[in-house]
Amino acid sequence: MQTWELLAGKMLAALIPSMVLTWACGGLYITSVWLSARSPRVFAAVVSPGWLTVFLACTPLLALIAIAVMVAVSSRVNDPRTAQQFSAWVVVPFLGVFFGQLTGVLVLSPLVALVAAGVLALVAGLAVWGASRIFQREVILTRWT
Repeated sequence: MQTWELLAGKMLAALIPSMVLTWACGGLYITSVWLSARSPRVFAAVVSPGWLTVFLACTPLLALIAIAVMVAVSSRVNDPRTAQQFSAWVVVPFLGVFFGQLTGVLVLSPLVALVAAGVLALVAGLAVWGASRIFQREVILTRWT
């Protein structure tokens, strides 16, 4: 097995279940809003095209970026606990955008969401490429035993 295959498996093992759970919870949220909204205008205001674009396009890209950074960090530190502590900081900028959208401070139009998805796709590609360049499975196997 080549290193890139191991890395792809490691990243997909984290990405796929998290995205299935995220989209399932999002579907539950959309259904709940639809059932509890007093009018179609309320539903359209909450589940807007910008929100849907961010939810469907940006969420997997953000998860991929976070996973790639965590893999890169884990390949450079001495033990798994340190990797987990450093990797937790990756989430902070994403939470800022999330809470900005949640409170209404940041309102994303579909165009802004698509541009953000394009930028995130570029960042995700660079993050995966960078993680694959610095990932050294032999070092992890000998150092973390």
